[in-house]
Amino acid sequence: MSDDPSHANLRRPVPASKRVWLILSIVVFLAAWLVNPGKAGDLPAGMLWWTLITHDYTCPTGEIVGALTFFTIFFGAAAAVAGWLLQFPVCLACGLIRSRRTKDQGDFARQNTIVTPPSVVS
Repeated sequence: MSDDPSHANLRRPVPASKRVWLILSIVVFLAAWLVNPGKAGDLPAGMLWWTLITHDYTCPTGEIVGALTFFTIFFGAAAAVAGWLLQFPVCLACGLIRSRRTKDQGDFARQNTIVTPPSVVS
């Protein structure tokens, strides 16, 4: 191991958090159901749930349940991967903010420390 500062970041662990991963994955999963695919007249995939609940469909129930199962698995896998990838920049940003806040508090403490001069012995 050399003391070359250019390799110092390679030994640090990548900031990560399972809690952040879970929260981001849930947000991405729910957003996937609510986002309109983009074409005019198309509805979000979440409308399949409303269609199943209200029985407002003409095809067999198995087809609607199959479509919901497919979308749930697909959106769940995509949300897990997206949440995993998004956790790193979020954790890095939170770490930088936290370290900057700690540094600022340390500077404030140093500025407000009263230094008493040593007593003079006569």
